[in-house]
Amino acid sequence: IDAFGLHTADQSPCNPTEPDFKQHPHHCKAYAKLKTHLLGNIEKQHHSNNLDEDIVQYRKQILTKRHYIHDDYKGDTKEYTIVGLAQRTSRRSWINLQNVMEACHAQFARQDVICVEVNVEESASPQHQFLMHRSLDALIGI
Repeated sequence: IDAFGLHTADQSPCNPTEPDFKQHPHHCKAYAKLKTHLLGNIEKQHHSNNLDEDIVQYRKQILTKRHYIHDDYKGDTKEYTIVGLAQRTSRRSWINLQNVMEACHAQFARQDVICVEVNVEESASPQHQFLMHRSLDALIGI
């Protein structure tokens, strides 16, 4: 991992307006290289030949379950923003998650923002965890 510059990328801003960026623009390139490498490895291990289509299908499941779309929906779901709220079962559980979910739906439903609970401890496999996370537009929690 060090060959890809993980530590360097993690310690530096990738915002071009930051002074440190002008001195070390390669840090963002190192992070991009690491990300590409890791995603490539995960895609090779994925059970399907088309990870992007699996992500769209997973997003469709989320949206159908919450009645935002119907089974005959033909789009790619990009018009929706799916925000995951990280929950844990065994430790550091989010005590008022249900209240937060309700507030999120009340506040953002008209803007096509959907909040969903994400609990990796209930996932069947690392591949499912990966699909779960890649299907999100944002993740909140620890």
